[in-house]
Amino acid sequence: MRQVNIGIIGCGKIAETHAQALLKCDDAALVWASDIDERKARQFAQNYNIPNYSKNHLEMLKSPDVDAVLVCTPSHLHKDIVIESAKAGKHVFCEKPISLSLKDTSEMIDACAEHSVHLMIGFVRRKDFQWLKFKEIVDDGVLGRPVIWR
Repeated sequence: MRQVNIGIIGCGKIAETHAQALLKCDDAALVWASDIDERKARQFAQNYNIPNYSKNHLEMLKSPDVDAVLVCTPSHLHKDIVIESAKAGKHVFCEKPISLSLKDTSEMIDACAEHSVHLMIGFVRRKDFQWLKFKEIVDDGVLGRPVIWR
C-alpha cells in the first residue's frame, strides 16, 4: 500500500487528536496544515513536523502532494470546504456533524460522487455504550425512523 498524504484544514483541538493518531500510521503522512489563523497553522505544522502550512485551504487543495484532507473546522464551514476539496480531487474525512442541513449534506455527497472521491464522517463515539443503546432502540422501531438528531 502506498502512503496517503494528508492535509488538515482547521488546526484546533480535534485536529491535534487526529495528528497524534496519524503520526502512528505507517501508511499516512501529514504534509499540509491550514487554518485561517496563519500563526496557528504555522505552530501546528512545527509541532507535527508538517512541511507546508497556509492560512488559505485553497492553496493546499492545489497541491498535487495532498491525496486527502481532514476537515476539522466549525460545522457551518464544512459544506464549502468539502465541495472545494472534492472538486480538487481530494478524498475527504469530515468531522461531525457533516453539515447543519440535509440539503447541504446532499450537495456534499453529490459533489464527492461527481468527482469520484471518498467522503467519510468522523463518528468517533459510535461504539460508546449510550450510542449502542440508542441504535438498539432505533433498530427495534421504538422511535420510528429518525432523520436527524442532536
